[in-house]
Formats: sequence, structure tokens, C-alpha cells
Amino acid sequence: MRLINLLCSGLGAVAIHAADSWSQFRGPTGDGHTAATNLPLNWSETKNIVWKTAIHDRGYSSPVIWGKQIWLTTATEDGKKLFAVCVDKDTGKVLHDLHLFDVAKPQRITRDNTYASPTPAIEKGRVFLHFGTYGTACVNTTNGKVLWQRRDLNCDHEAGAGPASSPMLFGNTLIVHVDGRDVQYIIALDTATGKTVWKTPRSLNYSKFPVHHRKAYCMPMLVPRGKGQQLVSPAGRGLYAYDPKTGKELWHLRQVLVAMCVGLCLAIGFSLIGLPFGILLGLVAGMVGIIPYFGVIVSTVPVLLLSLTRGNEMYFLGQESWALGGYAPVAAIGVCLLVLFLEKTVIQPRIIGDRVGMHPVAVIISVLIGTTLVGGVIGGLLAIP
Repeated sequence: MRLINLLCSGLGAVAIHAADSWSQFRGPTGDGHTAATNLPLNWSETKNIVWKTAIHDRGYSSPVIWGKQIWLTTATEDGKKLFAVCVDKDTGKVLHDLHLFDVAKPQRITRDNTYASPTPAIEKGRVFLHFGTYGTACVNTTNGKVLWQRRDLNCDHEAGAGPASSPMLFGNTLIVHVDGRDVQYIIALDTATGKTVWKTPRSLNYSKFPVHHRKAYCMPMLVPRGKGQQLVSPAGRGLYAYDPKTGKELWHLRQVLVAMCVGLCLAIGFSLIGLPFGILLGLVAGMVGIIPYFGVIVSTVPVLLLSLTRGNEMYFLGQESWALGGYAPVAAIGVCLLVLFLEKTVIQPRIIGDRVGMHPVAVIISVLIGTTLVGGVIGGLLAIP
């Protein structure tokens, strides 16, 4: 069972007008910001609570708000029954409790997830309830009648994982990520009929990647592009951008360049402090760094062990007069933390104005690594008698 609370401030209940409705995950602008004021900063079972309503079963979806209504989803623990619930924003009274879908054989999920984790999207007169591969429905917010359903947006969510990606609204379309272990695409549905407006497969060849690298849990967001807009869409092993009106892919970036830069930075840092096998550890961290930040985090264990057991062999810049001794573990962890900071602030791609790209330093490092590797291969071939 879950609970939904309405918080109030010392000046009274917070008013959310139609123009300020919370229409989807991260809000109407997709950035988690709100113009509402006088919001409560502290609450408890008795402080700043207007009402509390129990919601049956389990669901991690966020509530969405339009006018006087709050909508959310929930599901039985075994995932065989999926529901949408609407409560009155002023009183907490349940207005609609709709049994939308039955699932004969739901895929096993982790205890940390639910079968109702994707957040709905809402507009005037319609709410869109999405449960990943198990179904998507549009409901009339006035009478609770189902206007349309789609049960063909299927994918393998991976046993032990489950659905998580939330839909978003753009104009007269509902945009959904379908990123499973078997299929990967983004699709726009007509909000009035549920029919497909456009559907674009991910352009990377995911058959070459390990199955657990194909799955993604994100939702897209709109970002300015020149005088128009682009739909920035995170996925497994890459970041994409699409024209939100047509679904045409505008560009994509892969995590490989980032991982190369991270591995090189670690190798350099470990070498500077004289860590045994430092270059090898950096290269390994770069290879597993296909998953953001994972390479640095995984490398900390062997780095810490080596610095603890062989710290007496570590010298900064190779100078015996600068022996690290007991400070070797601190220096080793310091290198890892510094590279994590660089990955977050410099190396990772970021949105700048109407463009998305890597920092010039990261690009230079990537080019140097690439040309060195290519040059080494060509040189080796030319050296063959």
C-alpha cells in the first residue's frame, strides 16, 4: 500500500492553477522546476499535512496534477493487475479507481521496482497511463472512460529490472521510449486516437552490445535548437536527438569517447603517483567505463588494495625523495575522485545553447588516442616484411 499526501505551508494550502499544473515527470517543462511559491520545506505526520489518502497495492510513479485532479498508477505486487487512481486535490477523496490491464505472465522484477513505476502524463480532458511493455492507455479525466489503449509497444525489460521510462507530451503527440534488451526505438502516438504518428529505431547496432547494455530507463526532454526544438533522448550506450515533429534523428553521441578519456586520465594519474600496474588499471577502467562513472568506481577497489600493500614502492613523479609511504592510499583515492570530478564537469557531453557536444579538451584527448591507436596499427602493418 502507498500513501499520497498533500502538503501545505504556513500561509495555507499551495494553489496550483491549470497553467501551473504538474503534467508529467519532471513537470511541464521537463526540468523539474516550478514557479509555485510558499511551498513547505518541512513536514511530518502532523505538520503541514492537509490530507492523507491510502492507495492500494504498489507503485513508484509520481503523481501528475491538472486542475482539481491528481492521477497516479499502481499495480498488484505480482504485476498481474494494473490500475490508475484519481484523487481530488482539495480533499484527497478517490474520484476514480480504474482497473486498466490484466497481465497473464509479467516478467520478474526486483523488489526495489514496481509494475507501476512510469509516471503518467496529463492534459486538459485526458490522462495517459503507461506501464511499459504491459500497456498504455488514454483515459477521459471527467468520466474515467478509456478512450484508447495500446498493448503492442512490447520489449524485454530484463528479468529483475522492470518498466521505468515515463512518457512525455509534445503538441498532439505522446512520446514514449521503448528501450529493451530485444528492441530499441522511440515512438510518438496521436493523443486523440493512440495511432502511431512516427516511430524511429535507435541507429546504433545494439546486437553488437552485451544484452545488459541495451536497456535504458530514461525519458526524453525538449531542448532549444536554433529557432526550433530538438528532442534529446538518452538510451543504452548513447545519447540521441530527434526532430520532435517527425522523429528524424538529428545526431547521436556514444559513451566510447568518454570512456577512452576517463581511462587515459586514470592511467596518467596512477602513473604520476607510481601505482603498480597503474596504466593497466586505467585501461581496464576505460573499458568498463562504457557505463558512465562505473569505470572509476570499479577501479577504486584494486587501487586501494595496491596502495595499501605496496605503498612503500610509490613515489610521486618517480622521485624517491617524494615517497608517498602511508599517504599512498590517500593519493590513489584522490586520483579517482579527481577523475570523477573531471568526468562530470569536463568529459561528459553536455547541452550548450542549441548544441550538444564534448568539451574541447575531451575532444583533443579522444583525437590523440584515436590517432595513436590507428597510427600504431598502420605502423605495425607497414613493419611486416
